[in-house]
Amino acid sequence: MSVDKPKYAMLFTPILSMCILTIGNTFYTTYTTLELERMGQSNFIVGLISAAYFTGMVLGSYFSQKLILRIGYIRAYVLFATLMGLGAISQGIFYDVPIWGISRFICGYALAGLFIVVEAWCLEGAGKSHKGLVLSIYLFIYYFVQASGQFLLNIPFNSVLMTFCVISILASISIIPVCLTRFEMPKQEHPNLLSPVILYKKAPLGMWTALVAGMILGSIYTIYPLFLKQAKIPIESISYLMFAIILGGMLLQLPIGKISDLVDRRIVLVSMLIGSVFISILICIFHNNFWQLAIFSFILGGLTFTFYPLSISYSSDYLSADQLIGIVGILALSYGMGSMIGPLGVTWLMSLFGPFGFFIYVGFVCLLLMTYTLWRIRVRQAPNNNEKVAFQSMAAETSVAIEVVYEQQLMEEKEAPAHKQ
Repeated sequence: MSVDKPKYAMLFTPILSMCILTIGNTFYTTYTTLELERMGQSNFIVGLISAAYFTGMVLGSYFSQKLILRIGYIRAYVLFATLMGLGAISQGIFYDVPIWGISRFICGYALAGLFIVVEAWCLEGAGKSHKGLVLSIYLFIYYFVQASGQFLLNIPFNSVLMTFCVISILASISIIPVCLTRFEMPKQEHPNLLSPVILYKKAPLGMWTALVAGMILGSIYTIYPLFLKQAKIPIESISYLMFAIILGGMLLQLPIGKISDLVDRRIVLVSMLIGSVFISILICIFHNNFWQLAIFSFILGGLTFTFYPLSISYSSDYLSADQLIGIVGILALSYGMGSMIGPLGVTWLMSLFGPFGFFIYVGFVCLLLMTYTLWRIRVRQAPNNNEKVAFQSMAAETSVAIEVVYEQQLMEEKEAPAHKQ
């Protein structure tokens, strides 16, 4: 029997391109927020432009797939990376808020297409028996590079135009590894989709948790830098604090996820929600000390970044193998809807209560979900451990490409006990 080995040479190219692109994009997102604040724009405008970005990501996840299949991975990557570069450079040339909103929408749409290309490319080169390993490595690198890109904030660029030029250049450079390789587009299967109504009837808590995850993480990515700036945190410190919050999300997902495999996931979720409220209160009190704020940011990231993968694992526990197709796609849509709502809601509260309205928002949303989760614990029993699907780390903003593979893995895990009997 031949062993299905991963094609490591094939994996190097998309991961390298992803690293270059992500360094620019994570800096792009944070810098746009800080620059809007420096322009004197209201919190609501900042939230509106952030919502435009996530709206583009949601639409891009679902409408770019046919184009990618038609023109192939390499040309699709070049197209979407070029759109990102054009969006970034247009913000430097046209210092105008409506154009910035359009540019952020285009960049969100393009980024979704780029995720699909890179992730499908990686998974094609992984081989059937190594997809979980490759997915874990990919997500680890993605989170680390995403966190590291924040340090570009500490570079004193001469002008706003130059800053956006650097972002555009990074998007262009990321095209080079893709163009220097040869890759045949894989043949993809298209599984049937699960109805959102069926998923909601089976696991309503999963959909609400994914929605709340989007509301909070969408705000962390785009509005947390605004909170730090309005809380009088120096720019050079903001990069370290953004690094800390994303690093916490990267490192604490798997330990918390493994605990959820052993006990009722709803108990774990309630604990994460209580912890998020508690940390939010502590940040409001101890935000003047950098090291305390860095530790609290790390913990907050570790707690809140688990919401989305917990929603997937929880929902999967209540679905049979033939119903698992499409589950991640529906939860990704719920997350996307939350990420569009979140920046608007949090900036509205920050306009009313000042920068600490950010944590009033986080605490209030977590309390609502905690109340609903406690009620679900009361009215519904937890599944047996032998019915549970193993937790897997998942980046919420990743694409439908990973969703299909993850669905297949869930089905294999559900069907494995039956084959052993």
